[in-house]
Amino acid sequence: MDLVNTLKEEWDYDRRTQEAVADGQIDLDLEAETILAKQKFFFIYKEARLRRVKNTTIQSSVINYDPYE
Repeated sequence: MDLVNTLKEEWDYDRRTQEAVADGQIDLDLEAETILAKQKFFFIYKEARLRRVKNTTIQSSVINYDPYE
C-alpha cells in the first residue's frame, strides 16, 4: 500500500503543478507527466483492490486541516 500512497501523492503533486502554470498555457510535457502519474496510480490501485490489499494509514490528501472549510 505504500506504493499506492506514493503514486497518489505524485499524481496530486503533478496535478497541482499543472494547475499552477502561469497564463493558463499548458506545457505538453507537464500534461503528459500528469496523465502518466494518474494512469500509474489507477493501475496499481486496481491491482491492490483485486488482491484485497488493506491500508492501515490515512493519506494526507484525505485529511482536511481547515476547520472552517
